[in-house]
Amino acid sequence: MLKRIWRPIFFVVLLGCLSAVSFVVTRHVQSQTPARVPFTVTLQEQDFDEKGVLFRSENQLYAFRADGSQVRILQKPDPESNIHNVAWIVDTSDEKSISIHPSTQSRTTLRLSKGQIDQQFRRPDNSCSVLASKERKNILGYETVRVVIPIPARPGKKTSMEEWQAPALDCFPLLSITTFESPTDTGRNVRTATFVVPGEPAATLFAVPDNYVERSPAEAAAEYAKRFPGRRVSTDQVIQRAEERYNKSKRP
Repeated sequence: MLKRIWRPIFFVVLLGCLSAVSFVVTRHVQSQTPARVPFTVTLQEQDFDEKGVLFRSENQLYAFRADGSQVRILQKPDPESNIHNVAWIVDTSDEKSISIHPSTQSRTTLRLSKGQIDQQFRRPDNSCSVLASKERKNILGYETVRVVIPIPARPGKKTSMEEWQAPALDCFPLLSITTFESPTDTGRNVRTATFVVPGEPAATLFAVPDNYVERSPAEAAAEYAKRFPGRRVSTDQVIQRAEERYNKSKRP
């Protein structure tokens, strides 16, 4: 069951774009917005079953600009086992977010309000200086602090998450461990930073292919089903909700 939950599906990133919410970009409103810390970080995400056996490994890249623009790139396989770099880009200057899906050569663009940008992306995060325990650990030359993240769980299930966040990198977690427990299933997800490059990230990371077609979530799902017969990116209900958010963002 855990393997089905964590099976890589590119549409998860699309829905992340549509909700414009990420655990690394939550910010608080203040009257003045100082610059973010610019940096690029690569990570390896691994899933382990109840016996501690690795069954999935994925490479990831995050990049942050001082103006709050950012990109998240995940390596995802398509149904034919071809690996693609699926990207989610937030451009604060153009006030939009774009998800990029090479398996269908699609891009999905949402307009973001100034309020969304200021609240979710431009504000540097200093929460780890308040929420952290006294435990410290050096990771890749950065001091990190242990932060326990409360996660609601259904009756009979337990989910715990701890992050080792770097205050010098806007509290970005350089190590994250999530454990899932239930009467029938147990597993662990580990995200480990492998490299950090300080300074403004490369402009090429934010590039959107000119030949990619703008598609709504429903259109992208239809294109995926066309290219990979018998495969679906998600349920009809999830696609419908994503389509509604997409259409809402297009309204003046």
